[in-house]
Amino acid sequence: RDGLWIHDTRLQSWRNVGAANGLATEPITAILGDHEDNLWIGFFGLGLMRWVGFEEWEGWTQQEGLNSSTVWTLMRDSRHTLWAGTDNGLNYFDELSLRWRSLGGEAGKSIGRIMSLTADGPNVFWASSQARGLVRVDSLAKTFTVLGFPKQSGANQLFNVFLDRETRLWLGTNLGLFQARTSQPLEWKMAEVKRSEETETIYTITQDSRGRVWAAGNAGLLVLNEGLWRRLNARSGLLTNSTWFAREIRKDVIAVGYLESVGASRILWGEGASSMNHTTEDGSSGFMSYFEGVDKRGLHWTGTDQGVLLSNGKEVHKITDQDGLIWNDCNSNAFFADEDGSVWI
Repeated sequence: RDGLWIHDTRLQSWRNVGAANGLATEPITAILGDHEDNLWIGFFGLGLMRWVGFEEWEGWTQQEGLNSSTVWTLMRDSRHTLWAGTDNGLNYFDELSLRWRSLGGEAGKSIGRIMSLTADGPNVFWASSQARGLVRVDSLAKTFTVLGFPKQSGANQLFNVFLDRETRLWLGTNLGLFQARTSQPLEWKMAEVKRSEETETIYTITQDSRGRVWAAGNAGLLVLNEGLWRRLNARSGLLTNSTWFAREIRKDVIAVGYLESVGASRILWGEGASSMNHTTEDGSSGFMSYFEGVDKRGLHWTGTDQGVLLSNGKEVHKITDQDGLIWNDCNSNAFFADEDGSVWI
């Protein structure tokens, strides 16, 4: 009468799935698991319901404690706590209750949309609030400090924060790329790159295995290599200047996603000159590529506006809401490969 009870063999505990988790009602009359990993649930007077992707996919929404169902980024801190950035600030996952908690409660929602997270030593990480700027988080005390935008920059939107291996803290803003050291107080300076003809917005920043820093924006890719900046754009072979991300998916292979439905690109750049090729979902039609990542098994995940593409290097399998996804339209930067082999999207 109180819904479905599932035993978690890892935690050796039971958890309840009821109407608050999406069941049509809580009194259940029949359960059947089929060969496609679907769970069929019968209800008294309400018919039949299919749980798609049972034991493969599990959904987490505001009903499980998130302060917003729009999630932009995920990360584990130095204490192994899982964090999620949403439209209403930051959330952390409580492993004991198996529920999400909002950092700062109602007051924490004032941080607004969090689009990226980056770790910085024990108990500290940084978050980018699109509207309020840089946020420093003490993950042990569960407190945060809003530091805002670089002074005198004129920037009023922060899309990405990234701490590289040289302890340089990078900010991607609506007025370009900024850099500081993590010493207090932070002293920001604009990256010394040749300016584009238009106002440059930087959306994501990362670093590859060779130490090169990649910054993706509306005027192409900026690459910092051995102290010198290089710009890659449509004239260099990109599908368009409007890039969303650049991420190393395996040694010397950089995946590039765009702000337009044109597919994705691959840049092969080892010790010599770089080369480039392009890919679309089926070889002809384009798609929006929001993120790319590799899990602990070496499987490659691409989040698009049409579902998730999963590749083992030989075959590509498309995963949609028919397979257990909550929604087909993925969010940017919203992929995290966990240590146990699972992924969060």
